[in-house]
Amino acid sequence: SNSTGGWYPLGDGVKHAQFFHGTYRGQAAANRDFLKYQGYLKLTWWDAMTLERLSGKNRIALCCSEPVRAEIQHYFGYDAHVTWYPLDFNHFRHLDRQACREQLGIGEGPVGLFVGSTIPTKGFPVVEYLARKHPEITMLIAVRGGATDAIRSLPNVRVFQDANYELLPVLYNSADFSLC
Repeated sequence: SNSTGGWYPLGDGVKHAQFFHGTYRGQAAANRDFLKYQGYLKLTWWDAMTLERLSGKNRIALCCSEPVRAEIQHYFGYDAHVTWYPLDFNHFRHLDRQACREQLGIGEGPVGLFVGSTIPTKGFPVVEYLARKHPEITMLIAVRGGATDAIRSLPNVRVFQDANYELLPVLYNSADFSLC
């Protein structure tokens, strides 16, 4: 499991592994200036120190990097093993930018890209804010989850709901920058 979902019982004899992409506590600390106090407390104490910590308790702890490993050790006291991400080079292969933009019907000007989820912890409100603030930028948004009618109504936004495997390289190569 990953995130805060690993605390539930799976039955006797089932080995558990928890994969940490980071910690909500580290995320709360890094983004403190952008969070309301209640949100900071929720991320720090409920999401991180309760759910996330329980998700890794008595399990094999895996993580994506040495800095995340250090966070897990510091906050939770778990000795995690770094397991590097296998990278799918098909998604990130080089394609001709102009041909990709033509395929998507995009004209001249800067192009931004957001690939992810609309859940609050993924920063989607920032994407919507930037799209509103900078109408000169074409924003490509490939999301799982529902995109709001408000973002869909912006003339500089193109939403790709549940983009398929073949479309992702075209989106990546069309963009001048990507928001993470």
